Amino acid sequence: MLWLWSLPLALAWIATASACFRLCAAAVAASRSVPEEAVRGRALTLPEAAYLSGGPHRVADLALASLAGRGRLLLAHTGWATVVVPEDPADDDVARAALTAVGAGGQAHTPVVRSLTAASPAVAALADRLLAEGLALPSHGRAGAFGAVRSLRRALAGTFLLGLAVELLVHDPEQAPLLLGWVALPFFAGLFALGTARFEMFPYTRWATPLGERLLEDFTARDDLGAIALRGVAAAGDPALRTALAAAPKVH
Repeated sequence: MLWLWSLPLALAWIATASACFRLCAAAVAASRSVPEEAVRGRALTLPEAAYLSGGPHRVADLALASLAGRGRLLLAHTGWATVVVPEDPADDDVARAALTAVGAGGQAHTPVVRSLTAASPAVAALADRLLAEGLALPSHGRAGAFGAVRSLRRALAGTFLLGLAVELLVHDPEQAPLLLGWVALPFFAGLFALGTARFEMFPYTRWATPLGERLLEDFTARDDLGAIALRGVAAAGDPALRTALAAAPKVH
């Protein structure tokens, strides 16, 4: 009977060990940043906090909300963005990119403006600066951390189902405890790795390194723009602004 379970047991061990290795590698990669002393006293700007919290599209949301709050841009609940004062130049690169994204006609769909702003050279330059400072994760680092967590969760689910099958199908009083023990080892090892990752890497950010997350913890949201930078459009106090920006599909 034992040999019938050898293949699923081996697969459970291999899947869990592989996922744990990927998770450890992702944690090591995420921790490779500049020494904390190099950014001591460093305060994040609103766009920097937005990028580290939610990436390029969060920066675009922040820029649109800022322009709307200053009366530079009208964001309608119907999903249209309209430039109010075309002649007035924007005071930062991302805001200029947002106004440029509206186009020469002075009006465009908010989702289009949001996407073009997020993909603009201004936002890319912001990301490059944060990456150079060791505050932002590179694209492979973002994929690695989330992919490793997903793989480990799938491995744990498969191992749990294997244990359940052993419990239901094996009635031999000598073989059942032995098989359950071999199932329990990878299961609890994977749980330990997942729990450690949750403590060390929470909230599994897609954008910030551990050092970047520490700066985010020190960042204080003093107004609506700060809340949007940290938590997204849903945190905006203005219901009309939430409705207008909610029309833009969120791409991460």
